[in-house]
Amino acid sequence: MIWGNLPFTSEFRVVQEATVSKKQSTQLWLSGYLKSPVLLIGERVSKRDGIFAIRGYRVQLAHKFYLGKNATSPEGFYMGPQVSYTNIKVSLKQWLKRDVYVQGSQINLVCLVGYQAIGKRAVVDIFCGLGYKKNDFFWHYSPKKIVPIPFSDSPGLYSILKSPVKFTFGMNFGFAYD
Repeated sequence: MIWGNLPFTSEFRVVQEATVSKKQSTQLWLSGYLKSPVLLIGERVSKRDGIFAIRGYRVQLAHKFYLGKNATSPEGFYMGPQVSYTNIKVSLKQWLKRDVYVQGSQINLVCLVGYQAIGKRAVVDIFCGLGYKKNDFFWHYSPKKIVPIPFSDSPGLYSILKSPVKFTFGMNFGFAYD
């Protein structure tokens, strides 16, 4: 992924979907976070490879209601809720030994609308959604000194990070199995 749900991150995920009735399914998404390609390219261009350390995780749960008279789970148009929690640590590599880092977390609740197509074994899921999000950022000076980061000195960044509006657009590629 080129850009994760928090700045300068890339998300890599595994998704498991289980049909729970003829027109419904539930998904569990487990993700890991690393540096985005944008940050990696910036490090290489500046000839300072490996200056940043980014690690994190995300857990998501979604329930899909497949729409239409002839719809059958897990294929076709769908709509449903999705909830997720993300926790990411960003630091300069030399600061990690002293436990100094920025921690970002996001919790969101979104109503997704999408289309999932299944071939013989290939799955494509394209979706978008709108909902609520809450971002929190903390500066960890040491294990005992933690302060919130208000971002009020950066009006553009502040409005994006503190806005409660969550817009989602995504695509998953995968494999179907019995």
